[in-house]
Amino acid sequence: MNSPTSPFVSLMYHNVCESPARGDTWSGFDRLSPSVTNYFVDRETFARHCDMISQSGRALGVAEFREMSRSGSQEETLDVAPNNSPRVLLTFDDGWRGTVAVAGPILEAHGLQALLF
Repeated sequence: MNSPTSPFVSLMYHNVCESPARGDTWSGFDRLSPSVTNYFVDRETFARHCDMISQSGRALGVAEFREMSRSGSQEETLDVAPNNSPRVLLTFDDGWRGTVAVAGPILEAHGLQALLF
Protein backbone atom coordinates (compact mmCIF):
# COMPACT_ATOMS: atom_id res chain seq x y z
CA MET A 1 0.00 0.00 0.00
CA ASN A 2 1.22 3.48 -0.80
CA SER A 3 1.65 5.85 2.10
CA PRO A 4 -0.67 8.87 2.29
CA THR A 5 0.83 12.11 1.03
CA SER A 6 -1.89 14.57 2.03
CA PRO A 7 -1.42 16.60 5.18
CA PHE A 8 -3.45 15.12 8.01
CA VAL A 9 -3.21 14.43 11.71
CA SER A 10 -4.67 11.43 13.45
CA LEU A 11 -6.22 11.79 16.87
CA MET A 12 -6.07 8.44 18.64
CA TYR A 13 -8.29 7.57 21.57
CA HIS A 14 -8.46 4.38 23.62
CA ASN A 15 -11.84 4.99 25.22
CA VAL A 16 -14.52 7.58 25.85
CA CYS A 17 -15.92 7.31 29.38
CA GLU A 18 -19.17 8.66 30.77
CA SER A 19 -17.48 10.59 33.58
CA PRO A 20 -14.15 12.39 33.99
CA ALA A 21 -11.29 10.72 35.79
CA ARG A 22 -10.71 11.42 39.45
CA GLY A 23 -7.08 12.41 39.59
CA ASP A 24 -5.28 9.82 37.46
CA THR A 25 -7.95 7.14 37.90
CA TRP A 26 -10.86 6.35 35.61
CA SER A 27 -13.79 4.73 37.38
CA GLY A 28 -13.74 0.98 36.68
CA PHE A 29 -10.30 1.11 35.08
CA ASP A 30 -8.10 1.62 38.16
CA ARG A 31 -5.99 -1.49 37.46
CA LEU A 32 -4.91 -0.35 34.01
CA SER A 33 -1.55 1.23 33.31
CA PRO A 34 -1.39 4.94 32.52
CA SER A 35 0.05 3.89 29.15
CA VAL A 36 -3.52 2.82 28.36
CA THR A 37 -5.62 5.31 30.32
CA ASN A 38 -3.67 8.37 29.15
CA TYR A 39 -5.65 8.01 25.93
CA PHE A 40 -9.05 7.95 27.67
CA VAL A 41 -11.26 11.03 27.57
CA ASP A 42 -14.63 11.75 29.10
CA ARG A 43 -17.85 12.32 27.17
CA GLU A 44 -17.75 16.12 27.48
CA THR A 45 -14.14 16.41 26.32
CA PHE A 46 -14.75 14.14 23.33
CA ALA A 47 -17.86 16.10 22.39
CA ARG A 48 -15.82 19.33 22.46
CA HIS A 49 -13.15 17.75 20.24
CA CYS A 50 -15.83 16.61 17.78
CA ASP A 51 -17.49 20.01 17.80
CA MET A 52 -14.20 21.76 17.01
CA ILE A 53 -13.35 19.30 14.22
CA SER A 54 -16.82 19.48 12.73
CA GLN A 55 -16.91 23.28 12.85
CA SER A 56 -13.45 23.54 11.28
CA GLY A 57 -14.41 21.60 8.16
CA ARG A 58 -11.19 19.58 8.53
CA ALA A 59 -12.67 16.15 9.25
CA LEU A 60 -11.19 13.37 7.15
CA GLY A 61 -13.75 10.67 6.43
CA VAL A 62 -12.90 6.98 6.41
CA ALA A 63 -13.60 6.51 2.69
CA GLU A 64 -11.45 9.55 1.84
CA PHE A 65 -8.61 8.21 3.96
CA ARG A 66 -8.80 4.76 2.38
CA GLU A 67 -8.80 6.20 -1.12
CA MET A 68 -5.93 8.52 -0.28
CA SER A 69 -3.99 5.59 1.17
CA ARG A 70 -4.55 3.49 -1.96
CA SER A 71 -3.57 6.14 -4.47
CA GLY A 72 -0.99 8.08 -2.48
CA SER A 73 -2.06 11.18 -4.40
CA GLN A 74 -3.56 14.23 -2.75
CA GLU A 75 -4.58 15.87 -6.02
CA GLU A 76 -6.66 12.94 -7.18
CA THR A 77 -8.43 12.07 -3.96
CA LEU A 78 -8.47 14.71 -1.27
CA ASP A 79 -9.33 18.36 -0.97
CA VAL A 80 -7.03 20.04 1.51
CA ALA A 81 -8.73 21.96 4.31
CA PRO A 82 -8.82 25.77 4.19
CA ASN A 83 -5.42 27.52 4.42
CA ASN A 84 -3.62 24.21 3.75
CA SER A 85 -4.23 23.20 7.35
CA PRO A 86 -4.11 19.45 7.98
CA ARG A 87 -7.23 17.32 7.87
CA VAL A 88 -8.17 15.40 11.02
CA LEU A 89 -8.66 11.63 11.14
CA LEU A 90 -10.24 10.20 14.30
CA THR A 91 -9.14 6.73 15.42
CA PHE A 92 -9.83 4.38 18.31
CA ASP A 93 -7.49 1.68 19.51
CA ASP A 94 -8.49 -1.47 21.41
CA GLY A 95 -12.29 -1.35 20.98
CA TRP A 96 -13.49 -0.44 24.46
CA ARG A 97 -17.26 -0.40 25.05
CA GLY A 98 -17.24 3.40 25.36
CA THR A 99 -16.06 3.65 21.76
CA VAL A 100 -19.47 2.45 20.61
CA ALA A 101 -21.78 3.33 23.51
CA VAL A 102 -20.44 6.80 24.31
CA ALA A 103 -18.39 8.00 21.32
CA GLY A 104 -20.65 6.53 18.62
CA PRO A 105 -23.64 8.81 19.25
CA ILE A 106 -21.35 11.85 19.58
CA LEU A 107 -19.67 11.09 16.27
CA GLU A 108 -23.07 10.61 14.63
CA ALA A 109 -24.43 13.87 16.05
CA HIS A 110 -21.47 15.74 14.56
CA GLY A 111 -21.56 13.91 11.23
CA LEU A 112 -18.10 12.46 11.85
CA GLN A 113 -16.51 9.06 11.27
CA ALA A 114 -13.66 7.22 12.96
CA LEU A 115 -11.51 4.17 12.37
CA LEU A 116 -11.55 1.46 15.02
CA PHE A 117 -8.51 -0.78 15.39
